[in-house]
Amino acid sequence: AAGFAISTALYQRERTGLGTFIDVSMLETAYALMSSAITDYSATGNEPKQRGNAANGRSPGAGSFECRSGMISLGVNEEHQFRALANVLKCDHWLTDPKFADPEKRREHETELVEEMSKRLAEKSADVWEEEMLASDVPAAKVRTLVESLAMSSEFGRSFLYEDLAATMTYPTLPFRLGEEAANKPSCSPPRHGEDTGHILSNLGYDEAQIEALRNDDVVA
Repeated sequence: AAGFAISTALYQRERTGLGTFIDVSMLETAYALMSSAITDYSATGNEPKQRGNAANGRSPGAGSFECRSGMISLGVNEEHQFRALANVLKCDHWLTDPKFADPEKRREHETELVEEMSKRLAEKSADVWEEEMLASDVPAAKVRTLVESLAMSSEFGRSFLYEDLAATMTYPTLPFRLGEEAANKPSCSPPRHGEDTGHILSNLGYDEAQIEALRNDDVVA
């Protein structure tokens, strides 16, 4: 997204001679990669289902864990983060336990540590754990559904979703802003099915009679 934003800004400078400020959102960049899911949800109300998640971090403290309600994702890879996690979970005994006292030992006893973490995390909701962990500088975030995430994004006032009244659709825009733009507004609505058929066939060398014949034969929808 940053690359596209920079290219756009350079093109704008070439045309206008003016520089600009670039604002890129990592969250909206992720949304842009999920455009089909977001558009499907906004058009049909079909909420995407979770497809599973597995930890792939460098330590047993990196991954997603079930809570009393919801799931929380942890990025505990560094030693100071593990100490903070132990403090938040009120498991300070981990810091003196020979099985968990250093990263190598924690990897050796990963199954046991994950079991203890999971048992403790199941005592509170993901919302509560997220608040407590962030307050203690533990890298953590509640795993949100697409619907929850979009609702949270709208609270930031970035207007990433555009409501097209003419097309009666809501769809994602661009994950960056240029200059003082508060939102990205498309210059036109998405084309209706078959709207550009004539123009495309004409560019391919078909004449009007051929295009009309194809329409009449329903060869081109």
